[in-house]
Amino acid sequence: MKDIENLRSGVIEKITRHGDEKVEAKEQEINEELAAYSAQSDLVKERDFERITQKYNSLLTQNKQSYKNEKRNNLLGVKEGIIGEVIQEALAKLQLFEEEQLVPFIEQALSQIDGNKPHTIQFGDQTIDKISEELLDRLKAENIELIISDQTIQRSSGFIVEQDGIEYNYIFEDLIKEIEPELKVDISKEVF
Repeated sequence: MKDIENLRSGVIEKITRHGDEKVEAKEQEINEELAAYSAQSDLVKERDFERITQKYNSLLTQNKQSYKNEKRNNLLGVKEGIIGEVIQEALAKLQLFEEEQLVPFIEQALSQIDGNKPHTIQFGDQTIDKISEELLDRLKAENIELIISDQTIQRSSGFIVEQDGIEYNYIFEDLIKEIEPELKVDISKEVF
């Protein structure tokens, strides 16, 4: 998390410095032009001077706003990239869950359904290899109506519980996608 914070701070500082340098350079250029024009102002009528000054001030304001917008957009892009990395890291950690980490998750999911009715659990192919026969036997003993599917869900980690034609999806990839908008808000608040 400290690396992400350092990365974020470095990127923000670089973007800010770059934008500020551009604004200062443009201001200096405009100020030099105004100074040169001012030196010749006694040859130019007062209203022409005002018109040109307004034009340059307008250009300066537009350029400042453009640089601010560019800086903001760059910063937003960096933030979204960092948030995406954090979410992918969370998914990777879920996918690496071992049996002892999976047991409470499975037990909690099974406790949510009617244990007196037949129900099926189907594991993802990335999860089934982490579950011992002893755990499967214990789950069957504790949940008399439980059927453990021989088929696995391809390229997935987690599991699906089905009862009465309703599937309760505990596939980690799908869970992350479902809560991703909330995660983005929470991560933004915490990190930024």
